[in-house]
Amino acid sequence: MRTTLFAAVMISSMPAAAWADSNLPLLPMPATVTSEAGSFSFARATIAADDAGGTAAARRLAELVARTAGPKLVLAKSGAIRFRRDPAIKGDEAYRLRVTPAGATVSASSDTGLYYGATTLWQLIAASTNGRIGSVTIDDARRLPAIIEGLSGFAHAEREDHMAIVCVVGDGLHDDPGLAAQVLASVGDVPLRMLSQAASRRNITFVIREADVATALGRVHDKFLAAQAVG
Repeated sequence: MRTTLFAAVMISSMPAAAWADSNLPLLPMPATVTSEAGSFSFARATIAADDAGGTAAARRLAELVARTAGPKLVLAKSGAIRFRRDPAIKGDEAYRLRVTPAGATVSASSDTGLYYGATTLWQLIAASTNGRIGSVTIDDARRLPAIIEGLSGFAHAEREDHMAIVCVVGDGLHDDPGLAAQVLASVGDVPLRMLSQAASRRNITFVIREADVATALGRVHDKFLAAQAVG
């Protein structure tokens, strides 16, 4: 299973109920995203799973949410957030995430798919500023081995595990060109493996080692969000 962790820090993020498909804070962007009316409140939600693989994904979700200062999500026999096995979803890395006002369901035929679905759900939760995420249906089938094979025909391509993508999102990045430099400076001595900025200039993304995630997020939080939390 790929062990890449996606870490998101949101600045002035858009309300969940107003998300457009292209503005969802997801890295990488899934194959199919369909936004719908309504939103789901996850602040006091519990998590249920059909089997051991689902339970592992559920625990991973709870761990990621806790790391990003979200609510404590606990496992229960009947939860509004559910991980379920669905043989109809083809592909070892494929999953479907369905969010409605009643809850969120991650479905997959494999443990890997459930894991990726948990990561996507976590990114939505981490981006929320009001304890709610917009209703949406996401279908994704990641084919990393095939992508590497295709790239190998004209370039050297290899897989590196235990890396993290940190994405800082906010309108301030668009309005103040110097803010991106401040974001990078706040990370300090954490080694950066890759850096990019979207054409909209509303987010900046960098790749670091998974072991450095807590340090990097803490420093960005202290620089940009600690004063807001106190206020």
